[in-house]
Amino acid sequence: MASWANRPNSARITNMVLDGGDHYEADREVGLRLQAVAPHFLGAMQINAVYNDRTVRMLAKEGIRGFLDLGAGLPLIPPSTKFPDTFVSATGAGAGAHVVHVDNDPAVEGHLRMCSTGDRGEHDSVLADLRDIDALIDHPRVQSLMDRGGVCVLIHDVLPYVVSDADAALITQVLRARLPPGSVISLTHATSDLCPQEMTAVAKVLEAAGLPYRPRTRQQIHDLLAPWPLRDPGLVPTGRFHPGHLHAQLPDSRSCAFAALAVRP
Repeated sequence: MASWANRPNSARITNMVLDGGDHYEADREVGLRLQAVAPHFLGAMQINAVYNDRTVRMLAKEGIRGFLDLGAGLPLIPPSTKFPDTFVSATGAGAGAHVVHVDNDPAVEGHLRMCSTGDRGEHDSVLADLRDIDALIDHPRVQSLMDRGGVCVLIHDVLPYVVSDADAALITQVLRARLPPGSVISLTHATSDLCPQEMTAVAKVLEAAGLPYRPRTRQQIHDLLAPWPLRDPGLVPTGRFHPGHLHAQLPDSRSCAFAALAVRP
């Protein structure tokens, strides 16, 4: 087996949790360790995926046509009705929607390029590192997306893998400075507030697997989006953001994360 398949990969672990088929034994071993130390964490990853789908559909129906999916991860093959990929959600909810998927893993970006262009080639992918946010925004495909007008930037379960607080803050600062009028930032971020013991254990397991992970407090997550105003219901546990879904009935600790939509004033 190739050496890269022997190293756990965050995109493949997520793919496994979402019932995908692109994962290896190393990923499954980490998944089992996470399940053992933090029984709700894998479910929280599914809650995050449902939030992604419902948020993209909601915004597409409201007229957002451009979506910049940062840390997009592996597409699900065959497409999932339970956990639709961003391009599936956007295309299904709004005519003319265009998604640019971004990932820093060449293998992941290659999968995205092959599988998520859409029936008419209306979606794109970019190989880029989120930590070089200015270069990412300067990419011609991203610039073309922003030329359409207001976009939604999806930063879902990505910034915990940016363990430097300064780097995480710079990413959102640059986005706020450079996004066009009418734009929205959708953020989900693991937190140490809702289930502190589990998240401490999660961080240790991922660190040992070579995947440093940094849950942050509610205040730290809020500060990543300030001073942009937050759309109702504000910064809430991910499962509670869309009250019509069954996840809204679960205890807050099941989300293990907060979610918010920040709107350019």
